[in-house]
Amino acid sequence: MDTPTILEQYQLFVEMADRVSERRLKTNQFYIGIISGLLGVLAFSFGNSNLDILADSQNSIILTIAILGLVLNVIWFINIRSFRKLNSGKFMVIHEMEALLPFQPYDREWDIIKRGEKKNNYFQLSRIEQYLPIVLSVPFIVLLTLVWL
Repeated sequence: MDTPTILEQYQLFVEMADRVSERRLKTNQFYIGIISGLLGVLAFSFGNSNLDILADSQNSIILTIAILGLVLNVIWFINIRSFRKLNSGKFMVIHEMEALLPFQPYDREWDIIKRGEKKNNYFQLSRIEQYLPIVLSVPFIVLLTLVWL
């Protein structure tokens, strides 16, 4: 294969990897928005528990929102892992393509940060972001516990 063709494919593949990262960011924003909205509904229902319609069904509202929040967090966690695997695969291909080019910027960057092996040099963001759905599950778990006690 000739270098211009490889370079063109390389540029296209790097752009595709960047688009996956953008989709992941938008997906995270979506889940944060939905989960924040659920927590807002909970705050509203607690703040207005003196309303007759809410007082009669408050436990069922809390239970429904808590279960929905937990399900959304699990789905979000699975999405994050899927995006991480997809991007990892893309960067494996990028590294293979770089071997055919005169300079390998991603491979060099990876060398500089010690291939992610030293935690004080680099934390993989996808590993950090996977804790967000876990942390945001805590209020829903607490609510489930309170409703069932």
